[in-house]
Amino acid sequence: MGFLSVHLYRANDNDQKWTDKAESALSDMESQVNFSVYTYDEGSVSIDIGSNYTEMLDNWEQYIENNGINVNQYDVHLLLVNDLGLGAGALRGGAVGPDGNQVIDNSEGTAGFANAATRFNNDCYGSEETFPPTVIHEVGHAAMTTDGDPKSFPDPGNEHSTGAVYNDGSDSVSPMQLWYTGDPCSGNAPPDDNCNGRPAEYSEGVSHQLTSCTKTEMNDTMSSF
Repeated sequence: MGFLSVHLYRANDNDQKWTDKAESALSDMESQVNFSVYTYDEGSVSIDIGSNYTEMLDNWEQYIENNGINVNQYDVHLLLVNDLGLGAGALRGGAVGPDGNQVIDNSEGTAGFANAATRFNNDCYGSEETFPPTVIHEVGHAAMTTDGDPKSFPDPGNEHSTGAVYNDGSDSVSPMQLWYTGDPCSGNAPPDDNCNGRPAEYSEGVSHQLTSCTKTEMNDTMSSF
């Protein structure tokens, strides 16, 4: 059984609370799956955010390489940013373990970011705090593969369809579909289908809970390493 080692970095000395919230969210994630999720507070780093997610990932990879940070299998090096100019988050690498894509040089593992500024774009989720589920969403990408190939934003294959809108009266949104529901508020139409059928297009709030199909996908992937 594989595990995740999630290294959390704050961009440009933003508030420590974002690391604390990320650690709490990942503890919620760990309580739902069959593998361990270890978190490490790596402090603040000085980095150029860039104007879009591609530049952000380019700059983050360059920072990692320049500073001799090892990106090993099972590692997720997640930069916590707070910038309205970026989307919710993105990854490179994705799947951990022996089948992971190379991130930097011959390293395996994941480099990515999650954006605390998502809290300013969450009206379609009842103005609830969306940053913690966003962290689960991004790290969740790193725990799922298809045929050994990581599925990472912006080419996620079908893994965004492993969430669901829970039509149980609260219509809360699971982390893996957080940014793919609530159309037009999020700017993303929901996927055509998922394990619970096509979700509703509007939602009342957010949830930290993974759906059954999300947990199965993660557990199956991690157990293969």
